[in-house]
Amino acid sequence: MGSCGFAFVEFKYKEVATVVSETMNNYLMFDKILKCSLVPQERVSPAIFRGKIRPHKAPGKAARVAAKKLHNSVKMENTVAKRQVRQVKKVNKNMKKLKEAGIDYNFKIAEMSG
Repeated sequence: MGSCGFAFVEFKYKEVATVVSETMNNYLMFDKILKCSLVPQERVSPAIFRGKIRPHKAPGKAARVAAKKLHNSVKMENTVAKRQVRQVKKVNKNMKKLKEAGIDYNFKIAEMSG
């Protein structure tokens, strides 16, 4: 998806927003004239900053927390069985490659005993 050609910036303090708006209005940036103005409070929709990055919960941290929760969750029996089958197939494939290369390497993992 390309640029829509406009953006909204949220400031913590109205005074800072006013100064930035006045300073950056008609500013030349990348061969384009930048137009800045304050949006009155009555015209601000709650959906204007939907999905924004929250400073107290960075996006990388949120993804890590979700990944940890998924990783540490209790798995269903059929999911564990499918994973074990995949692991055994992968180990057997690698063992076959090693044997074809003339390397005799033998080991057991817990999932292979089942």
